Amino acid sequence: MSRQPSKEKELTIKETLKQILGLNKNVAQSSSSSSAGFVKYKPEEFCLSLEVLKEISQESPTSQRLKTLKRLPEEFAGKRLENNAFENLWLRMSDLLAPQQPKPNRQAAFSFLKAVVASQYDWMEPMMGAQLFHLIRTHNVDEDLPDRVDLLKTLSRNGREIEHFEEEIGPFLLHCMSVALSTSCILDFLQILVNIIKFNSTYLDKEIIMKIIWLTCHYACHTKTNDGVVLSLQVLEAVICYSCLPSDSLECMITTLCRTVNVEKFSQSSWKLVRNLLGTHLGHSSLYTMCNILQQRENHEDFVLLRGAVFFIGMCLWGSQKVSSLKFTHSVVLPYFLNALESNHESK
Repeated sequence: MSRQPSKEKELTIKETLKQILGLNKNVAQSSSSSSAGFVKYKPEEFCLSLEVLKEISQESPTSQRLKTLKRLPEEFAGKRLENNAFENLWLRMSDLLAPQQPKPNRQAAFSFLKAVVASQYDWMEPMMGAQLFHLIRTHNVDEDLPDRVDLLKTLSRNGREIEHFEEEIGPFLLHCMSVALSTSCILDFLQILVNIIKFNSTYLDKEIIMKIIWLTCHYACHTKTNDGVVLSLQVLEAVICYSCLPSDSLECMITTLCRTVNVEKFSQSSWKLVRNLLGTHLGHSSLYTMCNILQQRENHEDFVLLRGAVFFIGMCLWGSQKVSSLKFTHSVVLPYFLNALESNHESK
């Protein structure tokens, strides 16, 4: 009687193994029959009527076209557009994006395209994505840059998906960033840039990354907004953690961080970023770069820069969060500190 439970347990184990290995035919049949009863969700298809196509085409008054473009997204929300619907829409409304059109017309067209992408993203065809990115890349109307960035944000899912335009994204980012730095849409652009580096850094070559770092550092040192500095630091962090930091960009990045660490709001994030950098293969080069900052006489009038370098060197070698992989003796580093003291700056 005492052995019966062990046999039942043994049978149970055997049945479980068969189920895992797919050898239990009864279980397989029952699972297939149950899956047969599962109905996959299929969204309702939305068909464009000839009347709607006429209303958004050039043969209709502009007021009617804009009114229809504003109304139409509500009608196909949650539905899948029929095949070739995007091509039909594009052929009839793309003229509203022409530079000679009034700004409200262009804005309405961009808003419509953004609504189309947002509602049709899961079913979007490659041609649609490529066509929209071509618009974003080539629509060189300065005052429409916020609309272009907003459309890129939707098209790329805030920088996470660039499947249909990955080969073109790098040069575009550089061009767009150089223009966006002096506009109100720079914060949205930087957030997109952070995610592109995090999720798609393989499509950004060394030269692109170097120029992105330079532009980011320049912006971080000159912007007057806290959010701008925060996002700039996030861009630099993304480069360190998810891309390959070019050694030629080391001085530019460290110089910027030596400045931002002096601002209380950014001191912790700046130190965290530098500590991550010191833990990479460029750790010793980074420390050497900081020592050079202290040694160069042209920096002796730049108290903020010197103080940042002294702080980082002291923290990474002797602080509570020192980087154990760095092997620098006191006799190597202290002469640089002595050289910095010759600047005769008073402590603040």
